[in-house]
Amino acid sequence: GEKGGGEKGGPLLDEEEQEEAVEDLRSQDPRLTEFGAFTARLARAPAQAVRYCFEEGAAPLWAGKAGRAPDPVPACPLCGGPRRFEMQLMPQALHYLGVDAADDKAPDFATVAIYTCAASCAIWPLSRRQAQPAEAREAGCTPPEQPGASTA
Repeated sequence: GEKGGGEKGGPLLDEEEQEEAVEDLRSQDPRLTEFGAFTARLARAPAQAVRYCFEEGAAPLWAGKAGRAPDPVPACPLCGGPRRFEMQLMPQALHYLGVDAADDKAPDFATVAIYTCAASCAIWPLSRRQAQPAEAREAGCTPPEQPGASTA
């Protein structure tokens, strides 16, 4: 079933559906690598900069096997509950952010996956004595750059 993502980008897939989609793409062209399957999927919505879905079972679209989120994703530091995938930044986000690809210090990524507390636990106010909001660190995962990949 559809898990979000909008019509332009197609539905987000859970991990099993993603593996099936990669295998389907590979059956059409066995020369496709994991990164090739990733770019073929991105071609369906080339302007997409963010993929969002907070539904149970949703998973990011990975550029390869290396650098995926740890399994299990670390628990929420505030409530100890599980985190789940919420959104990911796609390579096109670098373009929209105006990143200069020629700058050696510029960020460069295929994807950044963000995992948040499944219970959406409250961080404000933790107590009446606090004047500032509490900080909740979410879990993020950025796979290593793929050989020959260009995100510019």
